[in-house]
Amino acid sequence: MNTTSRRREQVIGLALPVAILVISLAVMFWALSDLPDPVAVHWGPAGTPDAFGSPLLAFILMPVTVLAYLALPARVLARAHDRGPTANQRILLAVGPFLSTVLGVVLAGGLAIQRGLDDAAAGPSILPVVALAFGGGIVVGVVSYLLLPAGPAVEAIPDAADLPARPLGVDETAVWIRQVRPVGAALAIILTAGAILFIAGATIVAFVQPIAVLLFVLPALLLVFGYACTYWTLTVDRHGVLLRGALTWPVIRIPLDQIESARVIDVDPLSDFGGWGLRWAPRTTGIIVRRGEALEVARRGRRTLVVTLDRAAPGAELLNALVLRQRGGVR
Repeated sequence: MNTTSRRREQVIGLALPVAILVISLAVMFWALSDLPDPVAVHWGPAGTPDAFGSPLLAFILMPVTVLAYLALPARVLARAHDRGPTANQRILLAVGPFLSTVLGVVLAGGLAIQRGLDDAAAGPSILPVVALAFGGGIVVGVVSYLLLPAGPAVEAIPDAADLPARPLGVDETAVWIRQVRPVGAALAIILTAGAILFIAGATIVAFVQPIAVLLFVLPALLLVFGYACTYWTLTVDRHGVLLRGALTWPVIRIPLDQIESARVIDVDPLSDFGGWGLRWAPRTTGIIVRRGEALEVARRGRRTLVVTLDRAAPGAELLNALVLRQRGGVR
């Protein structure tokens, strides 16, 4: 990727959100001189003010939120890529301008519409400001995405005959089973602590207001799904590839006759897939639980599967050998 394209990524992904942040803060400082005391800091569904306080929170919320998010585009830009950003990376870069625009218009606009008021409760509706914020944010985000350098061209699927494969006899049986899990115990501790806090909270609420326990149903399902998508068992054998989640679900099966080849690649969860867990990217499904080595299973005309795990080479070599044997090209 040339210097111009690289600079365009930096301008759109980092400089533009910061510029919008600075302009928004300038408008907020301009509005300060003629605001009621206290100002409206929250509006109800109808757009009318329903909570009041100091404007200081807005001056803290916006820069903290925007700068915290920009750590993700900075990570993407720090990761060397000579072929241009992937679709996921372009989305991460374009969200920065979108987020800055939405927050900037809502917070700066929320203060600007209160200038000259004696009582913030008599202020106008915030709904036009919110509509402008999200409309403008979507336009800025989409234009930013389109202005970013084009991503890498679709790579030709490598053929198993051109990749490492272990020797495998015509009637030989071979099975490769691995546990797919995060590195270290940090995530397990977080999930366990989350489960304990969730159970404790649900128990307290059940005593105070039993009907409110229903509010815990969705978080409980998300917690279970998160656990199931963090720990997997991977099996490679003559049938193809089988992946089972920690609770024996989800299940991902790829029949051997659909597989073109397998190889070892390097994966960065944030920049390549936008996060961890069961992830989707253009033309790719990922089971992403760690950074680094991963097994890539390519299928012609179908989505590629990427599974992060260490020492993936034996699995890739066995899978290539099985594919070649099925074709009649035993090594």
